[in-house]
Amino acid sequence: MITVKCIKCKLKYFKYQKDWQGNLWHCWKSRIKVTIAFVMANEVRCTCGNLIGIEEENGLR
Repeated sequence: MITVKCIKCKLKYFKYQKDWQGNLWHCWKSRIKVTIAFVMANEVRCTCGNLIGIEEENGLR
């Protein structure tokens, strides 16, 4: 389980079940366990305005 957070203000956004080693390039919605992220017009943004990711049909990229 890893925690995804904002690189600017360090606010934690969600916990993600990762079953493999290496970098995290995209997240599948079914593996997100706890979330506090804000989604506006398919963009996931922090309260500080930093872009966390882009919501797509299958997950976050």
